[in-house]
Amino acid sequence: MPGSDIEAFIEELEDLINNAKAPLTGGGSKKIIDSEAAYAILDDIKGSLPDEFQKARRVLRERDEILNAADDEARHIVTDAEDRANTLASDQEIVRIANDQAMEIKSNAEKDAREIRYWAENSAEQTFSKIEEELQAVIDKATALMNQMTYCRELLNGHADDEPSDQGDQPVEQID
Repeated sequence: MPGSDIEAFIEELEDLINNAKAPLTGGGSKKIIDSEAAYAILDDIKGSLPDEFQKARRVLRERDEILNAADDEARHIVTDAEDRANTLASDQEIVRIANDQAMEIKSNAEKDAREIRYWAENSAEQTFSKIEEELQAVIDKATALMNQMTYCRELLNGHADDEPSDQGDQPVEQID
């Protein structure tokens, strides 16, 4: 399932934050976390992203293969029908019937190709939408965690104010 590795890494990062200890000076929602462990998890998340992109590329390749196969099949059917029609050209009625059959076969093949193309494009679009949503969620969570880690690091180093500034240093509420 796309994104399951990323979700597992995010859960691991959430556990790291949830199990972190509060500073001795109160802290409220502030926690002290192991930044090396958090960075390692974020590296794992980054390492998982190319897999999602590979899956999206594979879906595109499969869609193109389906479309090409449908086009090839349509051309093959039309060529076969035309060959049959040419072979039977001795009698005008037979030729007319053959042409009618060839046109019907061609029409059916084109209809089938359109349906297959529509299905493949729809499937690819749905897959891309889902991957895009999952990647955006990962990016949002990773950004929130990075902001929280930066604030915690500044707090630990004595560089942060007791009140977070409006420049993204504010700790993020607990991530679901």
